[in-house]
Amino acid sequence: MNYNNVRVKNADTIAAEAAVAFSEHFEVELVYCFEKPGVLEDADDDASVLSSLTYEMFKGLQESGAIHAGMIPKLDTSFNAIKR
Repeated sequence: MNYNNVRVKNADTIAAEAAVAFSEHFEVELVYCFEKPGVLEDADDDASVLSSLTYEMFKGLQESGAIHAGMIPKLDTSFNAIKR
């Protein structure tokens, strides 16, 4: 079992849940910090930052393998928070 992935997923979930809870009383922004300059269309090209991302685009990029690993829980929890 990869315990680092479990911690990342839990931290992402906690951050999203906190943002949702605070949003009932405050204007909030959910911001994740990671080593890349943003969500990339090509993980090997730091210049391929997406200026916007819909849920459908996310799912397509995930299926193609362009979005993978630690970005999946960040984006999953972000889109779940938006829906709520």
